[in-house]
Amino acid sequence: MDLSLLVKASLNRSLNAWLKRDPSYTRYSFASELSRLTGREISKNMIDHYVAESKEEYRLPAELLSAWCFITKSIDPINAILAPLDYHLLSSEEWGRIEELRLMEQRDELDRKIQELKTKRRA
Repeated sequence: MDLSLLVKASLNRSLNAWLKRDPSYTRYSFASELSRLTGREISKNMIDHYVAESKEEYRLPAELLSAWCFITKSIDPINAILAPLDYHLLSSEEWGRIEELRLMEQRDELDRKIQELKTKRRA
């Protein structure tokens, strides 16, 4: 699949998930919030074009991406961009879990070395 289509699909998914969170949320309110955060005038029509697969010539400008992800609370659009590189951006929660697992592995390795030293001392 074309990268721009992957990005559009992820933008659309993140927007739709945001819209489902609150019945008062609309594409108009999304455009307004994106405008407020970026200082650029963004219309509902522009939002529609950014997520429409049929509008290949309309792509979300990179400088709007972080605000889009902030509003939707989704890093999926960034991961869509990174996918061809075989990279994946982690949320702080995911990163914290990985760090916790890494530290647990280090602790287990230290416990194993301590046990080896105790065993050698007894011998």
